[in-house]
Amino acid sequence: MSKNHRTEIDKAIKHLMDFQQKEPYINDFQILESQLWQEVGEFIGEDPMDFRQWLYAESGMGHMAFGFLFERWGSVIWGEGDQTPIEIFLKNRGWREAPAGRQYLKKLNDAAVKIYEVTDVKPGEYIVVRDIDQPDKKIKVIEKKGSENIVPWTYLAGRVIHMRGQCMFTGAFLPLSHQAVENIKDRLEYTKKDGLTFLKQAMESEDIHLLPDMKAALMAEIEGNLADYVFVDWVMDMMDKTSPEQPIVTNRDGDIVEDMTLRFTIAVKPKTIKKYLDESDQLMPEPNQDDCWLWLDRAAHEHDQQVPIWGVLTLGEQDLTIRVNSRGRANKAKKYLKSLLGTRIKQPMMVYNNDQKTQNTQNTGIEDVMSDDISPEDRLAIIKDYMIQHYKDTLDQPIPMLDNLTPRVCAKNPKKRHKVIAWYKEIVSRSEKFQPGSAEDLAFILDELNISPEEL
Repeated sequence: MSKNHRTEIDKAIKHLMDFQQKEPYINDFQILESQLWQEVGEFIGEDPMDFRQWLYAESGMGHMAFGFLFERWGSVIWGEGDQTPIEIFLKNRGWREAPAGRQYLKKLNDAAVKIYEVTDVKPGEYIVVRDIDQPDKKIKVIEKKGSENIVPWTYLAGRVIHMRGQCMFTGAFLPLSHQAVENIKDRLEYTKKDGLTFLKQAMESEDIHLLPDMKAALMAEIEGNLADYVFVDWVMDMMDKTSPEQPIVTNRDGDIVEDMTLRFTIAVKPKTIKKYLDESDQLMPEPNQDDCWLWLDRAAHEHDQQVPIWGVLTLGEQDLTIRVNSRGRANKAKKYLKSLLGTRIKQPMMVYNNDQKTQNTQNTGIEDVMSDDISPEDRLAIIKDYMIQHYKDTLDQPIPMLDNLTPRVCAKNPKKRHKVIAWYKEIVSRSEKFQPGSAEDLAFILDELNISPEEL
C-alpha cells in the first residue's frame, strides 16, 4: 500500500473519530464501554475502574482498548435504525473522503472480529495467521510495526480486510492467551446452544415463518458476542499479568528475598565433588539424606550467634545445585563453590523457584548469572542446553494444563491430543520471546510425542 493511500485512510479514521464525539454517537460509545467494563467487574467480583484508569492512562495499551471498542461501536446498529455509525457517516459525508479512505471504512464496517492463530512471522514485514475456525486457510497479513513483538503460536483477535492487493489488520487487534481463547470458545458454544434451542422451538410452533429472521439474529448475536467476549477476556488477561505491588521482604543480609536455585554442571565424577564438599568447613551433611549439605554462616557460629542456613546443596549424577533465598546469596554461593571446586564445575544457571519471578523473566524460568568473561554465544548455548534438558524432563511430568497428565500420556489419548499440541505451541511461543529460534530447538518434542507438523 502506498504512502498516499495510508494517509487517506488515516484521515478517514480521524474524521470518523470526530463524528463519534457528537450526539447521539458519543452516548452509544459510552454505553458500550460501560457495559463491557461492568461485565469485567462481574467476572472478577470487584470494581474494575481503578484498573481501567491505569490501562488508559499509564499502561501504554490504552490505544489498543480504545481502538478495539471504537471499531466495535462503528460497526453496530444502534437503537431502532437500520444503519451502523460508519454507514451513516459515509452517507452524510463519505463523498468528502479520498477513495482509499472510503474503501477502508466500508471494509471495516463489513468485517467481523475473528480469532487468529499466528503460524509465521517476519518481523517488520508481515504475519501469517489462520482463523481458528478455518485452520487450513492461511492468510499473509502485512503488518510492519505490530509484527515486531509477535511470535508464532500466539493468538490475535481483530478484523482482517483485503485492500489494494494485500491483507491487513484494521486499526486494532488484541493479543489473547491460550486460556482466554478457551474461555471464549466455551462462552460462544453456550450462546450457540441457547440460540439453537429457541430455533428448535420455533420449528415446532406456529412461528415457523420467523425461522429465517431468527437464524440471522442468532448469527449476528454470535458475531457480536465474540467481539465483546474478546475485549472482556483481554482485559482479564491484562489484569492477570499486572499484579499489585507486593511488600518487600528481606533476609538477614538485607537482600530482597527471591527463592532460586543455582545449577552447576559437574565436569568430574560425583564422588570427586562429594570429597571436596565433605571436607569444607562451611558445609554440613544433611542428616538422614545422602548427597545433601547445608551451607552455614560459620562466622556467626564463631561468635556464638544463632547460625543461619545460607543454602541447601544437592549433588546429582550430572550436576550440583544449591538453593538460596536471594540474588546476593546466589552470587556468594557461585564465588564460594568456584573457589572450592574450580574447574570441576562449569558456569551455573539460575532457576527461579517462584512463579512471579518466572513471569518477570519472560516465562523461561531461567536466567544466567554467569561471569562477564563468557561470550554471548556461549551464554546462549548454555541457555539452549538447559532449556532442551528441562523440556525433556517435562515430557514425563504431570502438567496442570494437560489435566495433570504427562505430555507423553496426553499425546497417546486421541481425545486429549489437542491439549498437548496447544501446550507445545504455548511453550514455543513463550521461548521464542526470550530466545528467537527456540522453535527449531524444541522441535524434538514433536518427535518424542509422535506429533506431525501437519497436526499443528
